[in-house]
Amino acid sequence: MWDDISASVDKELTPRGSRDPDPDMIWLPGNESYVDHLLPWLVRSNTQLAAEGDQRAGDRLGAFLDRCLKEEASRRVVESRFSEELALRFASSGDLAQARAYCETAKAAFLRDWSAASASSGRPRKRLLQQLIRIMEMQEYVSAASGPDPAASAAALLRRWQSRYPSAHENLAFWESLITRRQLYVDRLAGHLTEADAARAQKLQHSARLRLVEAALAQVNVTAAEAHLKRLEHQLPSLRQGDAVSGSDLHTEYRLLWLHADLLQAGGSEDLLRTPAGPAEPLLSLLDDSQLDRESSTAQSAVSLALHRLSATMESSRDTSLAAEACLEAARFCARHLETAAAGDESALAVRLRGSFVAGTLRAMATGWTEAADWLPRLLQLADEHADAARAFEHQRTAVPSWMYLGWLPQLLSYCASAGAGVAVRPLLLALAEQYPQAVIYPLMVCRADTEPRPPEMEACLQRADALLGSCRLPTLLLARCARELDTLCREDGSGIGAAAAPNIERAVKAMLDSPVETRLSQYSSWLATFQDVEQLERLELPGQYSGRRRPTPERHVHVANFGQQVRVLASLKRPVLLTARGDDAREYRYLVKSGDDLRTDQRLQQLFDIMNGSLAADPRTAARHLTIRTYKVLPMKPTLGVIEWIDNTETLHQFLASASPGFERRCEEARRLHVAQMQQHATSDKPPALHGAYACHAPRQTVERDLRAREKVVGGGDAGSGRALLREALFNLSRDPEAFLRLRTNLAVSHALLSAAGWLLGVGDRHLSNFLVSLDDGTLIGIDFGLAFGSATQLPVPELVPFRLTPQLAGVTSPLGPAGLTRQTLLHALQALRSSHQLLAATLEVFVREPTVNWAEHVRKGAAAARRDCQSVKEYARRCVRLARRCLEGGHPSAMVCELLAGSSLPAQQGQAWAAVARGRPGLDPRADLPDDGLTVQQQVTCLMDLATDPYVLGLAYFGWEAHV
Repeated sequence: MWDDISASVDKELTPRGSRDPDPDMIWLPGNESYVDHLLPWLVRSNTQLAAEGDQRAGDRLGAFLDRCLKEEASRRVVESRFSEELALRFASSGDLAQARAYCETAKAAFLRDWSAASASSGRPRKRLLQQLIRIMEMQEYVSAASGPDPAASAAALLRRWQSRYPSAHENLAFWESLITRRQLYVDRLAGHLTEADAARAQKLQHSARLRLVEAALAQVNVTAAEAHLKRLEHQLPSLRQGDAVSGSDLHTEYRLLWLHADLLQAGGSEDLLRTPAGPAEPLLSLLDDSQLDRESSTAQSAVSLALHRLSATMESSRDTSLAAEACLEAARFCARHLETAAAGDESALAVRLRGSFVAGTLRAMATGWTEAADWLPRLLQLADEHADAARAFEHQRTAVPSWMYLGWLPQLLSYCASAGAGVAVRPLLLALAEQYPQAVIYPLMVCRADTEPRPPEMEACLQRADALLGSCRLPTLLLARCARELDTLCREDGSGIGAAAAPNIERAVKAMLDSPVETRLSQYSSWLATFQDVEQLERLELPGQYSGRRRPTPERHVHVANFGQQVRVLASLKRPVLLTARGDDAREYRYLVKSGDDLRTDQRLQQLFDIMNGSLAADPRTAARHLTIRTYKVLPMKPTLGVIEWIDNTETLHQFLASASPGFERRCEEARRLHVAQMQQHATSDKPPALHGAYACHAPRQTVERDLRAREKVVGGGDAGSGRALLREALFNLSRDPEAFLRLRTNLAVSHALLSAAGWLLGVGDRHLSNFLVSLDDGTLIGIDFGLAFGSATQLPVPELVPFRLTPQLAGVTSPLGPAGLTRQTLLHALQALRSSHQLLAATLEVFVREPTVNWAEHVRKGAAAARRDCQSVKEYARRCVRLARRCLEGGHPSAMVCELLAGSSLPAQQGQAWAAVARGRPGLDPRADLPDDGLTVQQQVTCLMDLATDPYVLGLAYFGWEAHV
């Protein structure tokens, strides 16, 4: 890499008619831009090459710097910007006094740059810290080489470096500069070392290079890893063949890393090589070969051999720091191969795989490894389907700390009635109810509200749990009293509702929905308004303190002292209430109390987002970019009642846009009226479904696109271009300087792309402007209200075809590159990470099949009534939804899945075909139309997604309330 950079700089600095570069061209009049754009790369590339032993690069750089230091103007530039490189030049040439002086100059420059760097600009500050590490190590070398006892100082320095390496996910350029400079220092200190210290120094150099290779492989940078491995070949001969010295740890590690690189290059299995089991057999490279027949004896032997190695590793690593990692690696391997096993497979190998999966998962959980708990849904599924897995779970579950099961309480309750997993689940639930009653009470209340018949075993378990929760009646009492008081307030016939008495009901209801209302808590519940913690025999914990990610300490949990007397009724269809709870820690906590929706969907999606964050953190590409989806707590209390954590200092995307443009609300209303008028030209009915359907069937593509541009022009106040820049203006108004604007813009674009990737995989729809929150602290976009998930928005009377919201407003945030830059790259990296964890995500989705939500049941009933067909089973519908999500993770075509959903909808045949044709696109013109329905790469999926999301024809046909023109 550094060779290529140096060659590119030389090319730019070669005068016409000459073959040799002239670096002094940088200082000529008219070449001022070279100082900013070429000089840094000239100095840094040649510095790195010189440190790696390139004598020619070192001589050229030294001569150039000497000439620069003789002229006052160039001297000021070089000393202020490249004091670290100057110090290294003098340190390598033996002028330690000059090196020490420039180290001090470099530290002063660091302090200057650090104070100038914004606290919000994380990456620039990280680069400065990496620079400081290099400066301090150079200063350590200078002190050791010039001290009174260089031999002792050098030996001490080697010992420190032996245990001091960067993280494997740090930037590779930083790794390379650190390792090559250490080797340079060791070479310069060689004359002061004893024979034993010299041997240790040589081993340290080789080991450091291998650590660099490990970092490159951890970041899936095979090219860099192989380049560094090849550099070691002349130092450690015949390593790849494993000759007489192959017993050496360095030789073994070298051969293992070569095999790892080979497998990565071929797209093979790298997970097995991360186990602490030693060198891998070549047969393991067959395990993930797409051409391998998994039913063949060769495949069975390979899997059996790998399972034997992993089982041995689990046993040998007991009571060591590697135990959890080894167990979890074995569980992942078993899960991968169990996924491809045939249903009902009871072969000896399948039984071994299930047993090892259960053992590996539970042993890793027993050590407190929370990542292992994410595999619990898959474990429960296997225990429910196979008696051998159920017995293994029942036998080993007690070794796991009970708090690690708290994150999966709804899933455990869904298996309580099972004849398979239920045998182990029921006593586990009773133990949790006894230890953590306030964690169990709310999921149990939701389960109790389910009217489905229960088997005697489950009913007995729930009754026993009720008895154990006898000291935790306060949450139940709270809900019961509030419900009674609300009934009294509204009266059975609804006459207590103020809007009903208004002379114009329509106007009154619209006014209620269009603006939030501040009112007193006593109007909703006098019991809550007068609640005081000191007057209660039992105490009420704030919700959301049992995450399952850490051991809870209930005695230190925050309890509700009382409630704020003012509440806010928000302006949305369900009229949720914003409630303030005052904790006994003297802080206020705000929650949104929502009735009428089954919040179990939102709760489970937040849980899935948390698991996705774990996958993003485990992938080197996404971890290096610090990609994470912002989540919040959701606590269902009944099937149609629950509370949601309120996120302070946020606005809906609609409010945020309105803040940047006076008159935005009025122009949006004008655009909506215009949209209806445009559709009416092609329809005979004014009802939205028929209106949109006729528009899709009869309006030509050119007309739809022209109409969309007309609406964008209205939103922009007569200028379509201005209408597309409102979000940029809002971000700019939030910024104190250009650097802050860049940071806010990046945060918004990245968080939007992450939400889009996760939302598409889970089929989340209805992403209108009020279903996004914008953080006013950092510009992050947060998704809310996930009532329409798993493709259900595509089956609405006006189907939603887009995979996510990427209207011109959001696409224009990152102009001039637009979504083809940061948005596409983030989508690409996120989907790569999430698809690599498809087994874990697919296992978590199983709870939607076992316990479908009220919303899903209502959707099935309405769909069957509209289509005049028999109502399918809710669980059958849930299985289809989960199957579509799995198809996304396995390379399904976005448009093909939209068409499949449309085929199962209640739309008239003509409309369904018209919508499907729109989703498919035009062969030869739309990129999505020329790709197969399945087996797409991540790059192809991203291409299809962005093509479908930004197609003006698709956007122009969207439901008018979705406001595709904004």
